[in-house]
Amino acid sequence: MNSVCFDKGELVIVDEDDSTKQIKESIVDAEAYTNNTHTKEEISKMIKTGNIAQMKNKLEKITVDSEKQFVIDVASEFSDDIPAGKLKALAEWMGVEDPSLLFD
Repeated sequence: MNSVCFDKGELVIVDEDDSTKQIKESIVDAEAYTNNTHTKEEISKMIKTGNIAQMKNKLEKITVDSEKQFVIDVASEFSDDIPAGKLKALAEWMGVEDPSLLFD
């Protein structure tokens, strides 16, 4: 079984085989786990594709603060390429009025 341990210490299962399926099935709140464990690529795709409403819908499912911060960290890497409306939506999602406070 392979996993990725992010700098904040969260352990995320990345392989899909029989043993990882069993582990995921044993997680009490599997939906919350799934909604709060994304790869960098998944976050990039969520931000780059679709419209603001679709992005907001996906963001609303993220409830863990460390995962929210991971989303902002990933978005910061290419914030110059993100439309202003999406940056504003990301900032509002984080409870910040001015996107420039999150994205330099």
